[in-house]
Amino acid sequence: GLERIDVAVSPGAVALKQTGATVPLGAPGTIPRDVAAASQGRLLVSLNNGDVVGVRDDAVVDLDGDANNGKQRITLGGNLQGIAVVNVAAKELLLTVTSDTGELIAWDLGAKVQCSRFSVAQVVGQGAYDVVISADLSRVWISLRSVAPLAGALASVSLPALAKCDGSAQATLKWLAPPGSPSGLGPMALSPDGSRLAVGGRLGSFCGDQIRNGGGDPIEIDVACDRIYVLEVATNTWMQFGGDLSMPTRP
Repeated sequence: GLERIDVAVSPGAVALKQTGATVPLGAPGTIPRDVAAASQGRLLVSLNNGDVVGVRDDAVVDLDGDANNGKQRITLGGNLQGIAVVNVAAKELLLTVTSDTGELIAWDLGAKVQCSRFSVAQVVGQGAYDVVISADLSRVWISLRSVAPLAGALASVSLPALAKCDGSAQATLKWLAPPGSPSGLGPMALSPDGSRLAVGGRLGSFCGDQIRNGGGDPIEIDVACDRIYVLEVATNTWMQFGGDLSMPTRP
């Protein structure tokens, strides 16, 4: 289900409190993947079963557009992952991606029709995991990864072309490989000023880490090497950090 959390920050403390009821989103086994805010006070939730559910306050709202068919959710298919909403070219577009087919899907929330859908994978078997829109509304970024063999890339398409809903956006598709060793890419976040894009990635190798048992004794373990890559948006180049091509997520 969907829970809404109020966050209260004070000097030296952060308090989290659920507001309202937990809203059921699907049958047991349905996994919410991502949430995006839309117009009319709605929160849109992407699900692993290929549906997008709209929630306002404590209730599911009708996104389907047909009040007589008993259906409220949008069914897009695929294992949906990241989701974003943008107002562009007099349209409110829902953008989401699929990890099983490596597709970018654009849905017109106003007209209640699919605007565009195509593969953004660079290699066969690559899935799409997150979607972010540039601050100037010129680009859409999609993070990609496959496991066997390990391969990741940052895909981008033109948002103005995508908003035309005429199939022309696919011709603007470009890829940028992460620097250094092969890495599968996942979650992304844009800086508040829109100048940098942070992208999470995972290498094929393992890194040392340390945990403590119940008695407080340190235990050395090997974990997957997670990295953070940072893209300079203006130049479309990856930043370096004192000679390193990415930042580790662990000390």
